[in-house]
Amino acid sequence: MPSIGTLFNNSRLIAKTVNRIIIEPEGVNLRDWLTEGKLLKSPGGDCLSSATLLVKGKHVPTYGIDGRCYGLLLDADKSYVYDVNLTDANTNRDDKLEKRATRKGIDLLHANTQNLKTLDQLSDEIKGGKDGQMNEILLDAWQESVVGLYVRKVDLTKASPQALKHYYQSLLEIKLIQKYLIQALEFPEPLTLCQYSETEGRLIQFPSDNDLYAYANMNGLNKKTQPELFRLLSDDHVFKPIPQPITVGEYLANYEPQDDMRRVGVAVVTQLVARFDPFDARPVSAQSILGEPVDSIIGVNAETIEEVIASCLSATKDNTSSTSAELTVSDKKASFFSSSSTVSKDKDFEMTVENTTKQNSSQ
Repeated sequence: MPSIGTLFNNSRLIAKTVNRIIIEPEGVNLRDWLTEGKLLKSPGGDCLSSATLLVKGKHVPTYGIDGRCYGLLLDADKSYVYDVNLTDANTNRDDKLEKRATRKGIDLLHANTQNLKTLDQLSDEIKGGKDGQMNEILLDAWQESVVGLYVRKVDLTKASPQALKHYYQSLLEIKLIQKYLIQALEFPEPLTLCQYSETEGRLIQFPSDNDLYAYANMNGLNKKTQPELFRLLSDDHVFKPIPQPITVGEYLANYEPQDDMRRVGVAVVTQLVARFDPFDARPVSAQSILGEPVDSIIGVNAETIEEVIASCLSATKDNTSSTSAELTVSDKKASFFSSSSTVSKDKDFEMTVENTTKQNSSQ
């Protein structure tokens, strides 16, 4: 894998800002970074992202909305770049989905015959243009796209006391995020930390632990003022790995009582397909829904599954003609289980996922 410095020199380093963690007296909220990490590790990746191409020696601002001051460093060559803009593209989800779908296979890194701007062209424009221009890159990224984490550096000679405290806290926060991604989400090490000086167009080495804690303390950040942050940063605390979610198929196959699921299984799958709206607009079918993870971030929410099951069971009580002792299959059937599943399986629990609409309409 190319180093961060090499990617920066070659205009292949992309920065994506992410929301700051929330530090409260009773705990530290890492929810936004849990979301980011899970998306990056999912097959679909962290999609529809807006990010910024960094160009060495040029003042290139990164997105600072909602107080954002740090984020991910991505390797453009290991991401799917589908839109390149010298300015903020101001696109919505539908625009991004359309570009993402229609530009598959088009080279937006080097050159293409569709007259679409590439990263190479954008880099040249930035190098020859004025400083302070924020560009926008639309892309999908995966865990292997991530080369490090960065914090936006402040001018220590001009920063106010409040700005200095904010800066040193952001350094502590990104250090905790690094630990969280490696331990809880099992990102590979090293997950390099660095500082980015926007005005100079430079990447700067991250301070040592001793220096960081010393300067943080000088600015009022220590175990007494931020006990939970420093507790989590301590070597005494280890984040437990987050388990892989089971699939919808496994969830339904292990639902109790199974007699209920045999009665309403087809209807449950049909309703789940109708209600599931993936953020990346990937196609959903009665078969594919069974392979979706049961997860509120990257798949189907468990609460939604329970709601659908309850609704279908209630419907069977109101309409006795819709119940049966066994679900039959006319054409081809799909098991709720994959051959590699480690979850216990009920061999008698199989149901049709083809022509479910026809079956339900006849009830």
